[in-house]
Amino acid sequence: MSYTRSAFKTVLQYIVLVEIPKGKLTSIFLSVQTQKRNNKLIK
Repeated sequence: MSYTRSAFKTVLQYIVLVEIPKGKLTSIFLSVQTQKRNNKLIK
């Protein structure tokens, strides 16, 4: 029981440390790309 709990904690830490920042980076990158595209359309 304690083994599965520690494994679950490790997975949670991995998600918080890796997946969430990756998702934020992806959303930031996408927003930058759309801004560049909009600037091209305006000019």
